[in-house]
Amino acid sequence: MDEKTVEALYNIFAMSNLRPKDSGVDGVVIWVSTGDFEGKRSKHGPRIKVILGTKTSVDLLNSAPSVTLTSSPAILNGTLPPDIKKHVFVFIKLNLDVLLRYWNGDIGTKEMVDQIKAIK
Repeated sequence: MDEKTVEALYNIFAMSNLRPKDSGVDGVVIWVSTGDFEGKRSKHGPRIKVILGTKTSVDLLNSAPSVTLTSSPAILNGTLPPDIKKHVFVFIKLNLDVLLRYWNGDIGTKEMVDQIKAIK
C-alpha cells in the first residue's frame, strides 16, 4: 500500500460517518473525526468532511470538502452545491457543541451519535 492509501485508511478509522437519516442532510455522508486522531493542532483545526452521495470510499473521502466546526462554518477546500452547503451549515450550528466535544475527546463516538440532532 502506498503512503496516501495508508493515511486515508487511518483517517477512515479515526472518523465516524453520519448518514442522511442521522444528520437530516439529504444526499451526503458527513464524516466526523476526533482531534486525537487528526491532531488538535492540525493546520485546519476542528472540521468535518462532506461526501456527496450515499457511498463512501478512500477516494471519496480524500476528495471530500472539509467544513470548519465554527459558529460561522466555512468550506476549507472544494465546493458543495448551494442547498447542501446551507443544510450542512445548519447541521453544524445545531450540533456545534456536541461536535466540538467529540473533537476534543470529551465524549466518545456513541455519546456523540446519541446527542446529534438531525436538521428538519
